[in-house]
Amino acid sequence: MEERNEIALINRGKISWLYYHDVFEKRIDLINRHGQDLFAFIFENNETLHELLLEFDEHTDLKKYNNCFKHVALAIKKKKMEEV
Repeated sequence: MEERNEIALINRGKISWLYYHDVFEKRIDLINRHGQDLFAFIFENNETLHELLLEFDEHTDLKKYNNCFKHVALAIKKKKMEEV
């Protein structure tokens, strides 16, 4: 089995969590996932990355907090659309 040296992330909450812990991407690529073009942050696939992502996944409060940003952004987008 081929070992992957990189991992692509599109979840802004996870990316922010990695930034908070001074882990930064190697590059940003445009990828197609489920028929959508998205910008993915490409990280080096290593043990530290996996530990931090596991820690993020265990913190449900962090997920709820990050999810609130989506609702705020959606509310702003809806308001802007009403004004147009």
